[in-house]
Amino acid sequence: MFAHHHCLHLRKFCPHKPHQGRSHKDKSNRRALRFRAFETAWLVYKISETQDTVTRESYGIELNYEIDKYEKIINDLMKGNKELNLKPIEYEEPLQIIRDITEEWNRYLKPALLQIYNNDRNTGTSIATIDSRIHEHVYKIDRVASYLEKDYIKELREYDLYRLYVIGIFFLISIFIVFF
Repeated sequence: MFAHHHCLHLRKFCPHKPHQGRSHKDKSNRRALRFRAFETAWLVYKISETQDTVTRESYGIELNYEIDKYEKIINDLMKGNKELNLKPIEYEEPLQIIRDITEEWNRYLKPALLQIYNNDRNTGTSIATIDSRIHEHVYKIDRVASYLEKDYIKELREYDLYRLYVIGIFFLISIFIVFF
């Protein structure tokens, strides 16, 4: 009973686990970001291969949906999302990579994808160009994911050490109370 009572109070001194706002949501956002990057390229490839107007339109709606989702995920990674309890990226190195990803997306990839969808053949944009850019783009996403994963593991270790110290202090206090 005594130990159980102190364990309840111990929770007040141990803040929420560092992964509660991060790991699974960050990991799923990173996976979704990679998936959506490849999905947009695949949709444009399917659009370029079809001559049927209705099918192209259907792919176009799906492409716009994927683009919107992709941009929302990037925004969530940079600025956080209170609804998802997702913190913004705080470290300069991955934040700079995300900025580079965003610039590349807005400057090259998104316009190229939309140009092919709109059947603008005068731009010189080809599926091969998009394919090579998408792979480099996803490589940058993987670099951010790797950096954040290492940071997450570090935070977990620090939290476990902090929790061990707090338990040790409460154990020593409990011994002191029992014997004195």
